[in-house]
Amino acid sequence: MRNGGLMELRILGHQLAVTDDSGTPTKISRYQVRGLLCILAVEAATTKTGAAGAGSTVSTSSLVERLWEPTGTIDPVQSLQQAVHNARRCVPRDRLVTEPGGYRLRLDDADYLDLREFRDLTDKARTIRDHDPVQAVSLHQQALALWGRPPLGDLPQTTGMAPIRQQLIGEQFDAREELAEALLELIRHPAVVDAATHWLAEDPLNEHLRGLVMLALARAGRKGEALRLYQDAVTLLATTPSTGRRPRRCSGRSQELPRSPSRTARS
Repeated sequence: MRNGGLMELRILGHQLAVTDDSGTPTKISRYQVRGLLCILAVEAATTKTGAAGAGSTVSTSSLVERLWEPTGTIDPVQSLQQAVHNARRCVPRDRLVTEPGGYRLRLDDADYLDLREFRDLTDKARTIRDHDPVQAVSLHQQALALWGRPPLGDLPQTTGMAPIRQQLIGEQFDAREELAEALLELIRHPAVVDAATHWLAEDPLNEHLRGLVMLALARAGRKGEALRLYQDAVTLLATTPSTGRRPRRCSGRSQELPRSPSRTARS
């Protein structure tokens, strides 16, 4: 990539996409290079926009742990140095910065990162939901449209990266629930059923989301389908081992929603 200029990174889709300010895509053939840039981009997204030298430093040991499983067949430090060398050729000059003990991806305010936009959109949606639910729905839909199928395709699927991947997927699932809640408030029951039924297939143990779908079905006069969804939950919870996943965040608006059968209630 040429020196200077702006940078666009998309990490939420099935493959990392990097383009320069002319819109020219950068071909990155090496999976480890794409993984490295995704890891650093996630950390950069946690830094407050406008902060000097925005982007958090990731230590060398953390990068090694997140990029590779410990097999003993490679020299991870040497492999990391090679990945950094190759990654620097894919981003504008002075963006992949060497820091004491690690590396940092520097993002300017004018650079684009889809994870940063996703969080900005969902934050705005939460802020305006009480007084402008229609716009909140639009913002949530824009945010969720940034995700690909499958999502986070180039974020390494290593043991060291698993907690961060789970956190990011959790943010996506939270936004889905908030969208479903807002649609319910606007009495757009078919839209809830159409969207949330697909989401529930990806997250079948999500009791809150299941409750939202059941409520939408019941309010749309489809009480038989709502009952079958409840019965499906009874069977699922009786036959599926607990995953120990964190409970989905609820907005505080859902006291009226029907509860799917919980494990504690059945034990």
